[in-house]
Amino acid sequence: MLLALSGIHKSGIAHKDIRLETIMVDEVNWEPIYTSFGLACFNEGCEPGVASPIYAAPELFFITDTEHTERQMDADLYAVGVTLFIVKFGVPPYEFTDVGSYLSLVSENMITTQLTNSGDPLLKLLGMLLDKDYVIRRNAGPAALAQLMDRVAQSQKQSGEHNARQQAERQRAEGQRAERQRARQSPEERKARLDRQQAEKQEWESRRVKAEDDSMSPAQKRATIESNLAILGIPEYTENIADIKKVYKRAALKAHPDRGGSAGQSAALAGAYNTIVRLLSG
Repeated sequence: MLLALSGIHKSGIAHKDIRLETIMVDEVNWEPIYTSFGLACFNEGCEPGVASPIYAAPELFFITDTEHTERQMDADLYAVGVTLFIVKFGVPPYEFTDVGSYLSLVSENMITTQLTNSGDPLLKLLGMLLDKDYVIRRNAGPAALAQLMDRVAQSQKQSGEHNARQQAERQRAEGQRAERQRARQSPEERKARLDRQQAEKQEWESRRVKAEDDSMSPAQKRATIESNLAILGIPEYTENIADIKKVYKRAALKAHPDRGGSAGQSAALAGAYNTIVRLLSG
């Protein structure tokens, strides 16, 4: 809201009728859009008057002559403060029954003092916007207030990071608790747990492989079989599992580490043979 208002003010325009009903929200970008510029004024063409009393800065009740828009811009800031106050608390900062009682409430500046003394950056921002002294609002300005809003966002971000750290700590504590629980298990219980985990892992791996096999076209299956036949040393395509098994056994004996081969060669041959049998049997 403050950044959007800053753009309006930089164009030399004072809105003069900011309230909940004259602010819309872009549903795509969630950015505020100011509407109802019927009372707006440009440069030095601002006529005196109050559009909505509960949103009116106190100085507006004393302006009787046409003057520069700067004073009206100060009042726009006050109206934004009232709008934000209503959004946060559901009621305006001051009730308006008549000008005298309203100005008396505003002149005490009690709400502003309470807000600016708060540790909450958003409440401090409201206090600056609702200050009875337009000079304070003007010196703060939309840009400075927008920077304060950035600090509000940063504070919220830090709060989110704090929550994430707490979640990580809870997960770590849960992991440590589970680890202690596992440590208290007997050897038989630990073995049974590891066996279950291994069986679950194998089951999931089997399902994954089957899903991959089922997604292959006939041409893809044939190409996969041919590449694995080549690993076994079979140059031509064949679907005779018995012959393939004989070749695999001979190749596996030669590749055994005890016969000058290596564990890697043995594993490659076993993987190729198992893949061929799985695809031909599926």
